[in-house]
Amino acid sequence: RAAHGPAAHFAGAVGGRRSREAVQNAIDDIKKSLRVAPEARIRAVIFRAADHGSRDARRAPRIPALSRLRAELRASGAGAVAARAMSSQTARIFYDQLFVKEPGTAAPTPWHNDTSYWHLTGSQICSIWVALDDVPADRGLSYVRGSHRWNLTHRVTNFSGDDHSEKNTYANAEDLPPVPDVSATPPEDLLRWDVAPGDALLFYSAMLHGAPGNPGKSATRRRGYATRWCGDDVRFVDRPGTMHAGWVAAGFDSGLADGAALDGAAIHPD
Repeated sequence: RAAHGPAAHFAGAVGGRRSREAVQNAIDDIKKSLRVAPEARIRAVIFRAADHGSRDARRAPRIPALSRLRAELRASGAGAVAARAMSSQTARIFYDQLFVKEPGTAAPTPWHNDTSYWHLTGSQICSIWVALDDVPADRGLSYVRGSHRWNLTHRVTNFSGDDHSEKNTYANAEDLPPVPDVSATPPEDLLRWDVAPGDALLFYSAMLHGAPGNPGKSATRRRGYATRWCGDDVRFVDRPGTMHAGWVAAGFDSGLADGAALDGAAIHPD
């Protein structure tokens, strides 16, 4: 679609009023379960929504709203949309992620591609990002036109700006190149759209993208619900610089050998 044009709209349950209510319920339940003050800000929550037996499935009843949100995801048809977009016979969910930028969040989402973070290889990897609030184009996600063809695997950092954290240690990441400077990119090569609740952006994992912060002058939060999908040709790859090293250090190891198909394996920790 043309930049600044309308984004695709999900008529299914993932977008719209019901999902916004489900997301808010999930945030409230998470705060209660973690004994977080109601006024506290949550910038991002990650949880898996796979159907296979896993630690996540056993933990789900502790946060009922997450179970409801997962049910809406399964009923939405998002997996079928991802499979068609990837020209794949299947679409397996890798993980899902809730982004919340409260007013006053100065930190931007830095330029990056998702491929560099993930211990996956293959051409059939995509994300579906669904808006839960109205977001004008100049305050939402931007994509660098054609960057999915750069064959770029870059050095990654936490979105907080630190190189490492307790849970994410990117072993040997220093051997990888940094993200290219895209500040001089012509405006016509930065793809972005005004989005309303229920609008969806689907993109290949190698696409370079980023977003500004949500400065104090903004009166509204910015929320987005992203699901990550893998197709038929995706394989596990044990390469340096991904999130996998941190997960193993934290006690989670999928047990997959390098080059193995994902099959029913759980490859994202709780």
